[in-house]
Amino acid sequence: MFDGFCAVCCTRHGDQEDCPGDLRATGPERHGWSVAVDAPRGVELYGVILGPTEDRWRARIVTYPRAPWTLPGGCGSLKFLGNTAGEAETKALEFVLSRCSEQKRVPHEGPGLPSRHGGAEYRRPPPRARRSLPVRYGTGESMTLSTTVNISPTGMFVLAAEPPPAGTELDVEIEIFGCVARMRGAVAWVRDRLEPGRPRGMGIRFLDPPLVYELFVRGLR
Repeated sequence: MFDGFCAVCCTRHGDQEDCPGDLRATGPERHGWSVAVDAPRGVELYGVILGPTEDRWRARIVTYPRAPWTLPGGCGSLKFLGNTAGEAETKALEFVLSRCSEQKRVPHEGPGLPSRHGGAEYRRPPPRARRSLPVRYGTGESMTLSTTVNISPTGMFVLAAEPPPAGTELDVEIEIFGCVARMRGAVAWVRDRLEPGRPRGMGIRFLDPPLVYELFVRGLR
């Protein structure tokens, strides 16, 4: 499984190619694809973390929350190079799925997560955790820095002096495990008047939150 990985750069490259070195990230990393699988000690979450390295992209694989996949002997984190983020992510994804197949581990939606396909459990409002976390929201290049009041696996309430109207779709960015998770959401409701103990802001419902965010929220309780 680890044949062909260079002990210096921890990537696979041909014998005739120059080793690119340690391939340090030259910009912020972000979460990519993730999946939960059955493992001997219970359900584990595997994910891909993407970041630029000079004019290319690298992908790393982690077992959340903080265990990077390394070469045998722990000489360095496995890395997968691509000219684009998508190319690097695809190489890492193929490696994860091959590893799961080799070890007969079956991917599934996640530990105790409500079904995305309907049913009574799906319609029940998810529990909220009161947390003040930095968050950015907006559209395109116009992003506003704010703070959460509470968060749930499917959404969050965010402070906003002038919240956009209900139904507005927004990009949302929040840091999880040291990387930025980007999600798409819609304003479900707004509170545009200051009330005792109830700040102005908006409830955002995520359209398709990544698994890493859902498990992050559940781990806060």
